[in-house]
Amino acid sequence: MIYTVTLNAVIDKIITVNNFTVDGTFTSDAVELVAAGKGISVARAAKAAGGEVVSIAFVGLEDLSFYAQSLGEEGIPSSLIPVSGRTRTNTTVLDPLSVTVTHIRERGLVVDPAMLDRLIHTLEGQLKRGDLLILSGSLPQGLPDDSYGRLVGIGKRSGAATVLDTSREPLRLGMSKCPYMVKPNSSELEEISGVELKREEDIIEAAIKLNLKGIELVAVSRGQKGVIVAYRGDAWSASVALDEIVSTVGCGDALVGGMAVRIAEGGSIEEVIRTGVACAGANTLTAAPGVCRREDIERLIPEVELRKLVV
Repeated sequence: MIYTVTLNAVIDKIITVNNFTVDGTFTSDAVELVAAGKGISVARAAKAAGGEVVSIAFVGLEDLSFYAQSLGEEGIPSSLIPVSGRTRTNTTVLDPLSVTVTHIRERGLVVDPAMLDRLIHTLEGQLKRGDLLILSGSLPQGLPDDSYGRLVGIGKRSGAATVLDTSREPLRLGMSKCPYMVKPNSSELEEISGVELKREEDIIEAAIKLNLKGIELVAVSRGQKGVIVAYRGDAWSASVALDEIVSTVGCGDALVGGMAVRIAEGGSIEEVIRTGVACAGANTLTAAPGVCRREDIERLIPEVELRKLVV
């Protein structure tokens, strides 16, 4: 089973506006509200790729029914932990004509640190050996920077493989507990390594150094350049060509979701990478984060250009 954890959930409000500019007045062509947050987006992509997944999340009490209904309609089992207040709303303005994407992000809920103990209790009652625990996204206000480190420890003690996708101090502290996999982007890897990563070779070297520290799988997302993956001291690059992009929001989450499904199935590293990149590509063909069509994933898997790199 794949479990995703979302500590800083969000309602994504996606507005489509043709010829959007700053300082103007517009009528939207479409508005969509999506129950989201990085872990939820990962769960969505994993389900689309054929995985069995449960989404665990802190959700504002006032939005609990919206999340429960939304995830229920998508067939994603969930354990939603209510927190006082309203979940933050992130607004994305898509302009299909100018091909621009504008993001407006809210800070979100303040979560009492005692709530983390409740989430840990939930995990301890569900996790077992062979499961995959995916920890994604920023920390909400109120939780200490070592929160993901604690959760990595819970996963490892349960015999589950842990995947960490966050940034800054929470990433550094979480990595100190040696999760099975991390997914930094190029900038985050540069910050972690403390050196400039100007060339592909620099990224490969920095990622393999993390392998040597005990993190078996490192996936470095690079936007439209694809991904560089270091696994047990070897490295690959992968990308997929796309004719049309609707939105890139959630592509990193879709990458993690797709990879997680193949990891859970015991697939080869090549299968893991191909499915992850195909899910990321499929995500660009829809407006909502983590939303992938199964037919797009299956079509893109054989189109992924996968290359083993000389280390």
